Order: sequence, then structure tokens, then C-alpha cells
Amino acid sequence: MLAGFFDAEGTHTDRLVIYNKNRKLLASIQRRLQEIGISGHVYRYGVVHGIQIYRKLDVEKFRRLIPSYRLKARVAG
Repeated sequence: MLAGFFDAEGTHTDRLVIYNKNRKLLASIQRRLQEIGISGHVYRYGVVHGIQIYRKLDVEKFRRLIPSYRLKARVAG
């Protein structure tokens, strides 16, 4: 679930951000991330919200544990 959601709604630079208008949905994703030891914070970006993962160790852990097509394509490209 997390991989598909990130592929559809996420971006990756030096941090990972997943955007959505539904703050409750992002809070649910935040809890799932916390269950696997990844710290993410929900912020408001205009009319949408985003959960931001910015600690280097958390970004690396997300990349290692979440089988995201978008992140794999970025590494390969």
C-alpha cells in the first residue's frame, strides 16, 4: 500500500513527500510509517497536505523497505 501511494502521490529530492488533500489519510500513513520506524511529519502546502520524510536515515530506510517503482526508476536512471 505505501509503495503504490508513494508512486501515485509522492516526490523525491533530498527528502520524500507524499501529497494529498485528505489529512486523515496522511495521518494514517504517518502511523504506518512509525510502525516500521520511519519518522514523517504532516504539513499543509496550500490546499493540500503532505507527509514529509526528511531525515537521511529515514529516507534510506523507506527506500530499503518500501518497494516503490518510482524510487527504483530514479536509481536506475
